[in-house]
Amino acid sequence: MPGQAEPAAALSPQGHAARQHAEENWPVFPCVPRDKPPLARKGFHAASTDGNQIRQWWTNHPDANIGLALPVGVVVVDIDDPEAKQRLKGEDRDLLV
Repeated sequence: MPGQAEPAAALSPQGHAARQHAEENWPVFPCVPRDKPPLARKGFHAASTDGNQIRQWWTNHPDANIGLALPVGVVVVDIDDPEAKQRLKGEDRDLLV
C-alpha cells in the first residue's frame, strides 16, 4: 500500500515519535536537532503523514526535532521560561498549559 512504511525497528526515538504523530494524522517534518528551523527544503509545507517519507527523513537525520503542521484554527505558543508559563496560568484564558 502506498505510504506504508516498513517496520520502524531501526528508527531513532524521535523517528518513532514522528511516526506516532503521523499515525494520528498530524503531518510532521524534521527540524534542526535541539532547535526549530526546518530541515525539509519546503519547511512546514513538506509536512507529511507518509510513513516512507518519515522513515527517510529520520534515517537521514535521526536526532531531528519534530515539527508539526497545525490545522487551521490551532495555535501553539512555545513557552521556554517557567516564570512566563506561571504568569499565563494565572490569566483568565482558555489555555492548555
